[in-house]
Amino acid sequence: HLIFQRILENPADLYYDKNETKIEKIIHSSIQDQLVSLYLVRDQHPESKVLEDSRRGVEMIHKWLDTFQKQSNNHLDLKFISQIAAEQEIHSTIFGVKGKIDSTC
Repeated sequence: HLIFQRILENPADLYYDKNETKIEKIIHSSIQDQLVSLYLVRDQHPESKVLEDSRRGVEMIHKWLDTFQKQSNNHLDLKFISQIAAEQEIHSTIFGVKGKIDSTC
């Protein structure tokens, strides 16, 4: 999720040149930012496995950008122009709702 958000902060750079070096830097910096969490689950998910999974996820992000970055290439005639991330903690005893809402669009 974090990697996806960071890539979408400036998707034009990655869409037009698909620079693997930039993507690798984003992946590595995201993993480094989460190092404490990774350390706690290290036995279940070694860093090499996290890197492999992240790279696979980036392939899907490229497919997503291919679909929505070009306005004329999708059947809905939609174009992705910017990314907004909103995360909000909610707690409503009236409606019995508690948790986080995470929206990236």
